[in-house]
Amino acid sequence: MLGVLVKLNKNDEELYYLENGKVVFTPKYHIDRGDCCGSGCRHCPYIPTNIKGNTKLDSLWEKINQQKTKN
Repeated sequence: MLGVLVKLNKNDEELYYLENGKVVFTPKYHIDRGDCCGSGCRHCPYIPTNIKGNTKLDSLWEKINQQKTKN
């Protein structure tokens, strides 16, 4: 059964959703978390991916994150 639960933060940005009974975290969730958990997440915005503690954002996500923090 496909789930549709979506968790939003105070700014109505999607943080995670359920897909086939599994929680899928969005890039926004990971950026707010502050570092890579090393669990092989689908939407990991850090490079290299899946390195626990890594804080270097992929250039695309770095630009998006900078634009949002300016507003």
